[in-house]
Amino acid sequence: LERVPMRVLLLRLTLAVHFLGFFTPACHSFSLTARKVRAHASHIHVFGDSHAYHFFSNNYINDYSYSYNDRQSVSFSVHWLGAKTMHGLGRVGIHGLDVRNYAVKNGDVAVFTCGEIDARCHIGKQRDEKRRDINEIIDTLVERYISLIVSNRSNYQQLYCVITGVLPPCNACFNPEFPFYGELQDRAQITYLLNARLSVAAQHNNILFISVHDLYGLSAIKMMYPTENFRKVVIRQIFFISIR
Repeated sequence: LERVPMRVLLLRLTLAVHFLGFFTPACHSFSLTARKVRAHASHIHVFGDSHAYHFFSNNYINDYSYSYNDRQSVSFSVHWLGAKTMHGLGRVGIHGLDVRNYAVKNGDVAVFTCGEIDARCHIGKQRDEKRRDINEIIDTLVERYISLIVSNRSNYQQLYCVITGVLPPCNACFNPEFPFYGELQDRAQITYLLNARLSVAAQHNNILFISVHDLYGLSAIKMMYPTENFRKVVIRQIFFISIR
């Protein structure tokens, strides 16, 4: 066999790394280091209830650029939809939320943040008053919600979709129009089941699911105003798939 000089092997390895950097499809498991050659980030659009606003707005500015590090930044637009629920969005479908109406372009990232109101107010109440099975309620919610997201994605050649999980419950009620129903322990179990179903359904549909549960405590202040560390952790995961 012909012996290949070390400098030639190193050159071939370098070329191979650059080849992978340019041509490997973007996914959240691919390392940022290997993709530095593709440092152009997509625009990130966030859709959801008030928690989307508190999660991602920059001091309540909805359109801004977030500096991930000294060399890379990403542009955000936060679209607060009002007191929207997973149920409401999923029931109406794309006719109720068509992201094309929000200047979302091919190759952008769409983040969906809903479900806290469902877990706080409606799921337990439906179970008790309508005598519905809790698993059937959650499965129906998740199926319709995922269908809405997939329908929006189908209108693009490439749209990266992200779901943020439902944050943990607390006993504070910031909106009297949507009071919490049931004991804290019950709502915590509902939230756990909802996040578990969302995670599985997202994986099956090639949607990135970001769990935020452990980034929060039960503090009402933390629920409404996530820390900067929270933003860094969540945005870091979204940033990985936004670079291409």
